Amino acid sequence: MKLSTVLLSLIFLISAFRHDFHTSLAEIGYNASEQTLEVSLRVFTDDLEAALSKENGGKSIKIDPTQGTDSYIQNYLHKHFTVIDGTNRSRPVHFLGKEIAVDVTWLYFEITGVESLNAKKLQNSVFTELFSDQVNMVNVKLPSGNRSYLFKADEPVQVLSR
Repeated sequence: MKLSTVLLSLIFLISAFRHDFHTSLAEIGYNASEQTLEVSLRVFTDDLEAALSKENGGKSIKIDPTQGTDSYIQNYLHKHFTVIDGTNRSRPVHFLGKEIAVDVTWLYFEITGVESLNAKKLQNSVFTELFSDQVNMVNVKLPSGNRSYLFKADEPVQVLSR
C-alpha cells in the first residue's frame, strides 16, 4: 500500500470523529430527602478533553478509564455546572464516575446541599469557553412534572422552577 493511501485513510479516520455541532445533554433528578440533584451529563469526549486541557494550562488531558482524570472533571463541573443559591454561592459538586463510549462520555455527579429548588439558579456553561455556538440542554425530572432548559454562551444561568 502506498504511503499516500495510508495517510489519506488516516486523515479520513481522524475527521470522522470530529463533529460540527456543539451540544451537551443533561438529565437531572431531584432527591428531596437527600437534598441532592442527581445529574447525568452526556458530552462529546474530544470537547471534554479540550476543556480540561485548557482549564489546566494547556496540559494534554485524555479521558481514559486508566488515567486519573476524575479530579479534573470534578473541578471543571464545579466551575461550569452548578446550582447557585440565594446568596450567590455555588453548591458542592461530587463527581461519581463516567462511562466512555466511542465519541461521547457520560458524566455522573451530584450537587449537594440543595434544600429546595425554589429561587435556585442553575448554571450550565459547559464548553462555552471553547465554542460560541455551544448549546447545553437540561431536562429536570420533578414530581410535579418535567422541565427543560436551554443554555447558551450568552445565557449560562437560568432560574429553576418547581
